[in-house]
Amino acid sequence: AVCLLFSFMNAAHEQRVRELVGEIVPDAQVYLSCETLPQIREYPRLTTTVVNAYVAPVVNRYIHKLEEALKSRRIMKPLYIMQSNGGSLTGGALKSIPVRMIESGPAAGVLGAAHIGRMTHQLRVISFDMGGTTAKAGIVQDGEPRIVPRFQAGDWLISTPSLDLVEIGAGGGSIAWIDKSGLLKVGPQSAGADPGPACYPNGGALPTVTDADVALGWLNPEFFVGGKFHLNPSAAERAIATHIAEPLKLETIEAANGIIKIVSSGMVEALRLVTVSRGEDPREYVLVAFGGAGPVHAALLAEELKIPRVIIPAAPGVHSAMGLLVSDLKRDYIQTHFADLESIDVSDVQRRFDSMEAIAQQEFESQGIAREQIVHERAIDLRYSIQKYELPVPVARSGLKPDAIVAWRNAFDQIHEKHFGSRAEDQKVELVNYRLTTKVIVPKPAVAELPAQGASCDGAIKARRKAYFEGWHDTPVYDREKLRAGNRLSGPAIIEQMDSTTVVHPGQEAHIDGFGNIIIEIYGDKP
Repeated sequence: AVCLLFSFMNAAHEQRVRELVGEIVPDAQVYLSCETLPQIREYPRLTTTVVNAYVAPVVNRYIHKLEEALKSRRIMKPLYIMQSNGGSLTGGALKSIPVRMIESGPAAGVLGAAHIGRMTHQLRVISFDMGGTTAKAGIVQDGEPRIVPRFQAGDWLISTPSLDLVEIGAGGGSIAWIDKSGLLKVGPQSAGADPGPACYPNGGALPTVTDADVALGWLNPEFFVGGKFHLNPSAAERAIATHIAEPLKLETIEAANGIIKIVSSGMVEALRLVTVSRGEDPREYVLVAFGGAGPVHAALLAEELKIPRVIIPAAPGVHSAMGLLVSDLKRDYIQTHFADLESIDVSDVQRRFDSMEAIAQQEFESQGIAREQIVHERAIDLRYSIQKYELPVPVARSGLKPDAIVAWRNAFDQIHEKHFGSRAEDQKVELVNYRLTTKVIVPKPAVAELPAQGASCDGAIKARRKAYFEGWHDTPVYDREKLRAGNRLSGPAIIEQMDSTTVVHPGQEAHIDGFGNIIIEIYGDKP
């Protein structure tokens, strides 16, 4: 990884360093900051380039093997891979910038949630993805996921555009434990899949969130992953009793309920981070919940945040794959150029963007993409002269007029006030970066909306069992495959399918829409 102080302005020295390294170590893979992230601020440029160089050998070997495997099966279509920004690129293009893939999995889930939102005419969506080790939350506004220019990956600052995501160590495998002061904690340590929760056939000895779900009667021990393997409720209860209930002098069911409350508080905080801390009211959104564990816990979280509605997709366990199918081809370009906004020449702005577009156009056309399919979106990063960080302001592609500077200044003041609650109209504004996002809009899978078939869903009841909701309830268990559009049910209820389980709490109502989604209506406090 090579990062020199001013390479974002002049790349010649970094390129010369690569030549010198090549003379000494001919087979070295050299990654330059001027290619990875050609923008101001040497520290994030350095960390991003270092991470890029670190992951590149592993990623490139993987992409190469995958491409060879596809060829061996005579699959000659190009391979596209998801990026953190919610767009896809060819495997070949990503070999030089694999750092842009780091949040690709969570990004796919948010794209899928946005797609569900558009299908159901919900343009303000909170995406909630809970799996075995983590819970991830994102936000969709006006039908599109929100983008941030940088994000933190562990200890590393990655300065590439990414969907706005919050991730915490809370999943089905998260381990419950008691700290030195005698307080119950959940995670971030996880039992993973091997050995897994205590209730697994060859599970570990420590209690997890999944064990608590089993002890509460929310999960069916005989129908986990569609019955492919059976859970051991006795082992779950024993682990909770030994490690949590007995030390805290609680009943086992109270300890299990406590585990759910603790993990829920962490997930509620994650949802607050993507809404309240961004100036958004979660009560104005719907929650799209997916992942193997998301539908189990989503209704409880929505109740806590007074989110009015929860949507459970038809196949929540593999919902992120839908996000991959609806992603557009996309690449972000950036060029740093300092100037006082008032002193710039609008024609110079046009010239710089035209130059960036020419590079993007050539790259996409070289992949066999027709010119008319390619769409460019422009933005400039602006900041007040007293600031160190900037905000993007959209720029029209053509027809820039001399008074465009006034419009950009007004737009920046408005965006700044929306983000931070204030504007500084007495301060000068500086232009820092030119940004270009190039897209190819791909066709989205069409899902036919089915007509309603009546409210009664008694024919979908497969069993009844005791489930704990601040007390034991005789709870109907529904087979999701037998639920039809228009069916309605009241909580408490449990809906089972191969890839997940949906829990509807007392006081909540649910129905099936024309796309097969479960819509849970949250009615605030329970009666």
